[in-house]
Amino acid sequence: SVAVKLLVEREREINAFVPEEFWDIHADTKTQDKTDFRLLVAQKNDVAFKPVNEAEAKSAVSILEKASYEVCKREDRPTSSKPSAPFITSTLQQAASTRLGYGVKKTMMLAQRLYEAGYITYMRTDSTNLSAEAVEAVRSYIGSEFGQAYLPENPLV
Repeated sequence: SVAVKLLVEREREINAFVPEEFWDIHADTKTQDKTDFRLLVAQKNDVAFKPVNEAEAKSAVSILEKASYEVCKREDRPTSSKPSAPFITSTLQQAASTRLGYGVKKTMMLAQRLYEAGYITYMRTDSTNLSAEAVEAVRSYIGSEFGQAYLPENPLV
């Protein structure tokens, strides 16, 4: 059958696998203001560098330990990201389970307590739509409490 064929092919792939040794080399450095900074050594003379045995790795480490370093180039690029959509019941439960290991019952009990304390809106919903009135109220609050620098030009909904 097809299932047996797939199993046999996979078993043959597993049996044919030959493990390859490789090493990663990291350089733990400090900036001028003593901030720790870890670098992955990825190139040697502008060519990809992946030591394939312990001797090659130790040789590279001994050279790196004696070297001095200088930052030759720095690029700063502006980045922006949009916030995630508001939780709906199912995504709240998934996030609580994945990130915190909470079950559905515990998640919903905690959400109910947050709702009763006035910290969140009603959580049993399957809609991510926000009213224009609510968006403007939030924008007004952020602008007055934190300043216009924290507001995007247009709402991100």
